[in-house]
Amino acid sequence: MSLSDSKDKLSDWGEFRLIDEVVLPVLNPKAAPRVGGDDCAYLPARAGSLAVTSDVGPRPLVWHLGHESYFTWGWYAVAINASDIASAGAEPLAFTSSVEAPSSMLVTDFRDFFSGVAAACGELGFLNAGGNVREAPRFECHGTGIGSVGDGPVLRRSGCAPGDLIVSVGECGRFMTAFAHAKANGLSAVSRPEWDLLTAPKPPLRAMSKLRCSGFVTAASDNSDGLLGAIWNIAAASKCAVEIDMSDHLVPFSIREAAMSLGVSPWNLMFCWGDWQVICAVRAESVEVLNRLAASENVRIQALGRAVAGPPSVYGCRSGRCAPLNVIRNESFTSASFNRGIETQLEFMLKSPLFRTEGHSRQS
Repeated sequence: MSLSDSKDKLSDWGEFRLIDEVVLPVLNPKAAPRVGGDDCAYLPARAGSLAVTSDVGPRPLVWHLGHESYFTWGWYAVAINASDIASAGAEPLAFTSSVEAPSSMLVTDFRDFFSGVAAACGELGFLNAGGNVREAPRFECHGTGIGSVGDGPVLRRSGCAPGDLIVSVGECGRFMTAFAHAKANGLSAVSRPEWDLLTAPKPPLRAMSKLRCSGFVTAASDNSDGLLGAIWNIAAASKCAVEIDMSDHLVPFSIREAAMSLGVSPWNLMFCWGDWQVICAVRAESVEVLNRLAASENVRIQALGRAVAGPPSVYGCRSGRCAPLNVIRNESFTSASFNRGIETQLEFMLKSPLFRTEGHSRQS
């Protein structure tokens, strides 16, 4: 009987058989260099700095649409860490994971998760360096991503200066638009690009690495909790204000259509999480470089606004007037956090008012 036909649970196999027959064969196929199976993984050293990040592997949103795929969950565990590495403009090096699972979990699901991890590592350029598995009441994964920035400049959230442009490396609002389409019409109705957005997101690692090396990026933060949160990260760390151009003609028709079906503002969709793009402050003279990079890497680079002098704040600008925005984002330990419940979090992200009722408007 093949593993795919088996109904064995993790408790039927035990930790070491799972490591020997599932984890290591999936993450370290015979054709690949051996990096797992010891207490530590050994990585080739490079000159310069390493970018290191750790994050939880979130349960993908498509699970709430019936696509309960552990393969997709494994992909997301890598993608969320890859997004941080992308924000550093680093070249991907390695990924490690710490996985907890109940003994009642099916071995097939356990294997699917690590298959997703392996597929994402291969696609995004990470060497899988193993990690740890242990029994726990529920399934969870935490991952660590490692990247190299060599001897080049190090990107931080600070460094943005008045006059810099604020851009998104990657499109805005596409993920939540695809989710709205799938929720309304079923997963079978989504296009292949929408399916890839929902199940196999790809942070802009190569584009960000090239952009960092160009020397035009002054600050960066990834959109893992909401675009306004990423912009606020830059404004707060750089001690400046940011003005976002919220002219209605900048919202694509597909996003306006999805917003209408959900009964929300299209800008709430544009500002939501899920697109795995990186928000950057770039020097104003870099427009030509950005256009060439977008063409060579087949990535959309969207202009969002500009940094201006002032205390840390984010403004939305229309018809020459700017008003302060609420920084709507996912935040742990709050009543509307992702971990408290996805429906509550989506309600908060998509239906919270964008503009603050207090605060001074200004000319743009």
